[in-house]
Amino acid sequence: MISEAINRETLSAFILALSCQEHSASLQAQINHIGEQIQADPALLEQPIVLIQPLLAAYPQLDAAYQQFYSELEQKNINRSKGGPIDFYQEASTAEITNVFKDVVQSTHSIRRAKKTTQPSLLQRLMGK
Repeated sequence: MISEAINRETLSAFILALSCQEHSASLQAQINHIGEQIQADPALLEQPIVLIQPLLAAYPQLDAAYQQFYSELEQKNINRSKGGPIDFYQEASTAEITNVFKDVVQSTHSIRRAKKTTQPSLLQRLMGK
């Protein structure tokens, strides 16, 4: 079984990377397919990399952003420094991040939803800060 911390970082990095993308109908369709897969089989969330890997392979810009954010999250876990939307994903529970991920991939405007989700003011409200 994959570690909970790795899953949290995978989901977080994906949401952050998605928030940096421009709208694309084909990307949106593939994201929604992930949402449909999760709805049909919630156990798929136990290994989220299996869900997002084909998408990362098909969209190099998304993959580059994902790799960058994943590395930053790993560094943050080592350094525990503060600042920006990455902190939410570092401090939030796996359940909170999973819920945000499901909301994003099941949205009809996933990229817009990811962008709203990663806005610091919204994150602070979600965390009650």
